[in-house]
Amino acid sequence: MPLCTKSSAVMTHSFGWIVAQLLVVLLLLSACSSPDPVPSATWVLRDSADVVDIDVPDGWVRLDPAKGETAANLSIVSSSREHREGINVMYYSHESVGFAAGYVGPFFGPDTLEDDLHAYRDRMRDDWLDTDGGTDSLFYTDTSLLPDREIDGYLAAGFSGQYHRDGVVYPAEVWCVWREDGVWEIYIKGFPDEDDIPQELLDAVGTIRWTVPPTAPPNP
Repeated sequence: MPLCTKSSAVMTHSFGWIVAQLLVVLLLLSACSSPDPVPSATWVLRDSADVVDIDVPDGWVRLDPAKGETAANLSIVSSSREHREGINVMYYSHESVGFAAGYVGPFFGPDTLEDDLHAYRDRMRDDWLDTDGGTDSLFYTDTSLLPDREIDGYLAAGFSGQYHRDGVVYPAEVWCVWREDGVWEIYIKGFPDEDDIPQELLDAVGTIRWTVPPTAPPNP
């Protein structure tokens, strides 16, 4: 009896030790294979524009949509206002984007945001390309995709190119930002016939920010 009890205790101890070692190995494998934790996003859809703002660089002027000075949600132009150089920020609600057949889908969530944003950027670039030999009054040529960036903490996808308008050519960048309130398109144009966009305009894009109006209700 004592031998049987001692043997059973040894076997039990050995089995427990093996199980413990297996658990340690499994935990290590799990830690190595698991991706870094992704913070959960709060994604509450709204179909009304949030308030957009920007730091206006010296030598540039912000136009007032309320006075009919611009159709964009936000515009800054050179103080001379002789040309189309500057920044224009346009808003499109989720509903209006949904009506634009072929852009993206399904969308409206953080899980597919990156793919949807790239699809939107690519389709927008294709729509702006010169496909008819320059017979349109406005179009882009020599476009190149830009690396993704963040604007006010939101993912932005864009492209650069030459913007043609009524026979005048401007260096340009276009960025798209998909937020809970909808899609924002940001157009940056330099001076006519110049190779580069003024650095102060490119820097100003990084100051674009949004705030939620206190009365903005979420979609039901």
